[in-house]
Amino acid sequence: MAMLLGVHIMVHNEADLLGRCLSSVRGIADEVIVADTGSTDESAAIAASFGAKVISVPWKDDFSAVRNVMLAHAQTAWILVLDADEWLHGENLAMLREELARVQTPAVKLPMVHMIDETGTGNAITSEATRLFRNGLGIAFSGEIHEQLVRNGIDSQSEKAAKEADTETMRSQSGVIIFHDGYKPSILQSKKKAERNLRIIARQLSKRPNDPFCLYNYGVSLCQLGRVEEAAEAFRLSHSATPMKAPYRPALVRDYAKTLLACGLSAEAGQLLQGEAAGYPDYAELQLLYGESLLALGLLKEARQAFEHAAAAGGKDQGRYISQAGSGTYRAHSALADTYLRTGDTARARGHYEKALEAAPLWEPALQGLAELLKLEGAEDEAIADWLKGQVGDDNVLLAARVLGGIGAYACALPLWSKEEGRMRTERDQLLFAECLIGNGKGGEACANLCELVEGSNVYTDEVGAAVVDWFLCCWAEGRRMSAEGWSKLRLWMGRAQLEWAKELDAIISVSKSALPPPIAGERQLAAARVFMRRAIRLGMLPLAKRFAERVAGLKDAFETDLYDEGYTDAAAEWMLRSYEAEGRLAAEQAFRLGEILYEKRLYHAALPLLEQAASAETACAGRARLASASACLQLALEALQPEEYSGGRSWDGGWPAQDKDRLTAALNETEALGWFTRRDGLQRRRAGGKASEAHFLMHDR
Repeated sequence: MAMLLGVHIMVHNEADLLGRCLSSVRGIADEVIVADTGSTDESAAIAASFGAKVISVPWKDDFSAVRNVMLAHAQTAWILVLDADEWLHGENLAMLREELARVQTPAVKLPMVHMIDETGTGNAITSEATRLFRNGLGIAFSGEIHEQLVRNGIDSQSEKAAKEADTETMRSQSGVIIFHDGYKPSILQSKKKAERNLRIIARQLSKRPNDPFCLYNYGVSLCQLGRVEEAAEAFRLSHSATPMKAPYRPALVRDYAKTLLACGLSAEAGQLLQGEAAGYPDYAELQLLYGESLLALGLLKEARQAFEHAAAAGGKDQGRYISQAGSGTYRAHSALADTYLRTGDTARARGHYEKALEAAPLWEPALQGLAELLKLEGAEDEAIADWLKGQVGDDNVLLAARVLGGIGAYACALPLWSKEEGRMRTERDQLLFAECLIGNGKGGEACANLCELVEGSNVYTDEVGAAVVDWFLCCWAEGRRMSAEGWSKLRLWMGRAQLEWAKELDAIISVSKSALPPPIAGERQLAAARVFMRRAIRLGMLPLAKRFAERVAGLKDAFETDLYDEGYTDAAAEWMLRSYEAEGRLAAEQAFRLGEILYEKRLYHAALPLLEQAASAETACAGRARLASASACLQLALEALQPEEYSGGRSWDGGWPAQDKDRLTAALNETEALGWFTRRDGLQRRRAGGKASEAHFLMHDR
């Protein structure tokens, strides 16, 4: 009897992953072929120990060439293609063999789950891929990278092949899933796969510069390397040339939109998705991204509708499209909950957070949202910690620590971080641990941990960049200068101009008292100094932040607005009023924030002139200020209709028709729903609610 199933794996220095892959197919594969493309580790020996047939194939930057060599050695009726960073999972893997024994199509699609971080709490991408096909039907691979199955010379990217795939490929019903963790940042960096892929695709583009599929894959590799602006341009060129029926078009739209959002181009992302999302009504992630773009533009009501469309799609797109797991379930419900929380509708917010946790019990944003709601309702930190432990269990201590830190419950979070200190696997957790140490007044310990994180990193990432900033701040707060070893490490990641400016800041900020004159800062230098100051405020290092405002010319106004944005509303108001007393004016950004404070206190007459001042200036807050001014006017109109409620001096004579009040109320609700209020997270709300004792000295230090 002919052998049924063969597994083909291509490797290059995959000794750390190959055993997991081979173990997953043990017992269901009749033949395993491993093509070694020049490994210098134990990959070939590991493959042989599992009984695999190992063949050596020279690597020439061509994936299809290697895979086709394996096809020439195949002796099985069916072939399953895997990579070393993939593995099979299912309750009954033998069902896959039973399915293949009766299937009539030449190929079978399998669902895939791509793990994209180290948390294991639902952050994954789902897709499906044709990885199983019959041997001996003329099926082979084409393309140097992102290789495609071809049959009888027909490229699978063509319209004809796409139609053929629809009719001749079935989805597996076996329950077997291919898991993949090669997209985790740690693996991408260690294997340098993105650099290799970019090299191969760049060569393809030199031959076919207008090929939309190559341009799309070029953009994907640029994203993996953090070059998002270049990626956005590659996606734009690909999108303009990609046929509507191209199989990869939905994924292209998704990646293009995500890149535009990452670049801060929310309006462009919204314009793209306004048309494209309608063409894929069951693609939940496109609806979700559309909502995110609208939310970034302040269109709260429209964003909520998009999130509702995503939730309505549910899991229908599971596997059909490349998509973040949970886009139609727990991600959509968390996004909906956030919009309700922003407008104060805590009942609806709670309901959607709970729906999210029904679908994914360890989904961190939903746990964070419910913890914040509990805090808003007056729960003590200890009670929230107990509730959280009941939600996540004893095996997810780091998750609980992250959630507690997110609402500023640092005293409860610290024992959890300390318990897991030796088992932190991500740079993000190391950063959050340091933040918690700072929040508990343990700046020296935080400084040592950040130093270890930065000096132990050989690849620059966003987390390392944040750690550098926090490392500087901890040194300065402790009255110390950056060490010589620190400067040596930072020289690898900072340009010459950045390094010189950092050294100048180090000289004037590190000491508790400085007679040095404020440095003359250019626009970029001032922006860099503000990054340090804003981060110091975020970490509650207010004496240090005040030092920035006093010693770097041009930062005082920013100090006041950053205080407000980070939740220190009372201290910010005190400082802005001092500025007004001293100078007789407020800058537009300050005027808007002081106006918002007065608006929230229902002092609309006092708020309106400040908001109108901000609305008339050409600043980033002008659009929000115009909406706020409209809201204040509507509130004043409502006061005029209801004098007995507000002034207490006159009785209502019934002269105004009730429908006027209804119309004004409806208009006010629409205006406030446009999202002009300052957006706050759990920590910022905690501070704004009066839990900011560290700011008291700012209000009395004259």
